[in-house]
Amino acid sequence: MEKSNLFWSVYKNLEKEVLDLTYSIHFTDDGSLHIKVYSVKIVELLIRCAVEIEAISKALYKDEGGDINSDGKDSNGEYVKYDFNCLKLLDKKWALGKKQILISAPSMYFKRNENQILYPLKNAHKGERSWQKAYQAIKHSRVENLFQASVKNLIHTMSALYLLNVYYKNDKIDVSSIDKNQKDVDTRLGSEIFLGV
Repeated sequence: MEKSNLFWSVYKNLEKEVLDLTYSIHFTDDGSLHIKVYSVKIVELLIRCAVEIEAISKALYKDEGGDINSDGKDSNGEYVKYDFNCLKLLDKKWALGKKQILISAPSMYFKRNENQILYPLKNAHKGERSWQKAYQAIKHSRVENLFQASVKNLIHTMSALYLLNVYYKNDKIDVSSIDKNQKDVDTRLGSEIFLGV
């Protein structure tokens, strides 16, 4: 199996589950209550997304020359952290913090720019994103921090995972060969939720 298929197939499964959730929870920022909705299902999805972010960050880090062994440690025996080590190197190389992700799913009704246009990895190498803080809080004390498993944090976590998958897939598109009238260019890059970066 190709390595890119492993991460992408997991992402697509998570994406399907998030889209299914939009039929139970109205994904909107109208009145701001819906975007704060939290649930045990969102806890599960958020944790799974964050675990995937850790794994794909470490794989990209290794691919880009980062010092990491199969046990997750560097050559000095220190554990490599997905954010402070991996995302830091990847941000330096690709300016991931400046990459925009646009929500384009027809079953998501966000109106505010900050909920439509996302920068999911801005300062993620410093552990400063709300989705990162939610993941850590939920991981360490699920009962007290259940409220952090919100629709907003889930969407931001998914967008970070999507962005890393786009870089991991490393698909090349020759834009010079695209006809202006051609309508079969996948600007979502395979996503049903997000528009390409």
